[in-house]
Amino acid sequence: MKKIYFLAAFVAISSIVLFLASCGTQANSASSGTGQSVQGVVASGAPIVGLVTLRDSSPVPVSEGIVSNADGSFSFNVDGLTPPFFLSAVWTDGTGTNELYSFADGSGITNINPISSAVFAAAAGLMSMSTLTCPPTPPVMRQVEDVYGLMLAVLRAKIAPLLDKYGAANDPVNGDYVADHTGLDALFDDVTITVYNGMIIVTNKQTGSIIFSAPVGDISSGTFNGGNMPGGGTAPVDGVALYATNCSVCHQALAASTVRGATASQIQAAIASVATMSALSNLSSLEIQAISSALSSSLSTTTPQLCPYTYTPWGDCQPNNTQSRILVSVPSITCNGGPILSQACVFSPVVY
Repeated sequence: MKKIYFLAAFVAISSIVLFLASCGTQANSASSGTGQSVQGVVASGAPIVGLVTLRDSSPVPVSEGIVSNADGSFSFNVDGLTPPFFLSAVWTDGTGTNELYSFADGSGITNINPISSAVFAAAAGLMSMSTLTCPPTPPVMRQVEDVYGLMLAVLRAKIAPLLDKYGAANDPVNGDYVADHTGLDALFDDVTITVYNGMIIVTNKQTGSIIFSAPVGDISSGTFNGGNMPGGGTAPVDGVALYATNCSVCHQALAASTVRGATASQIQAAIASVATMSALSNLSSLEIQAISSALSSSLSTTTPQLCPYTYTPWGDCQPNNTQSRILVSVPSITCNGGPILSQACVFSPVVY
């Protein structure tokens, strides 16, 4: 069995050497050593045993290839190599040949999974997963380096309800990861994340319905449909009630809120930066989104105008420090508020 495994590994690495040579890359077998390393797990639900390559950004790029372990783990010694690094994993299963990508700005943990792959494709400007026929050039890698972290953060924020549902708040690319069908790995079991025709698309594997979609160049404009999440989504969250409990004391009732129209990201930023809002840090991203939705809905609520009563002029200020006026006419339209016939004033006696 071991002979067959190592023979397969040798054939796989030999094939990548030929491929990278055709792309103008110097290909080496994985280097050994005890210095800096890039390590992680390649998985898409089940751990992936396949050919994993790392390519550096030196003027004549150097690539190394290894076969991932049975648990999907891999490790490259990167002493002497130039970051940032492009990583890819290639394997064959019942659906054919598959490939995932990732990006590392230096040594440390870098996982390869559907999220890392989709973000890399978007950062590199790929319109589809299948359009990367050769590893990216150093200039493209610099472009990816400038935006990868931001794009990953935005995507995580946009699909936060899905990540929360699976308890997958940890960084999917640079965080510790185990392919054991729990947490983030369970999410990959249940959904498909891909880039196709210029769109990042997250779909429910069981139903085929779209959970999230966004242009690769503008992830923040994407649309999330929680009702299409596996298991029918989560129980509805009452944003109106959450606002009343957590926000109305400082920002008035919802209909007259001073922060109507605030987005989920703006609310999250305020919780992180405003000391008086730090107590709301226990709210989940799903609850924050519900509050944002309530604030947006309140914008379309038509509040009747104040009633345009007609009065006589205010009378003289009396010794009891009040003055009054007389109601002349009542409007026939629907409006808010009753007539105001008296108000406070400061009495000043007339001295003769």
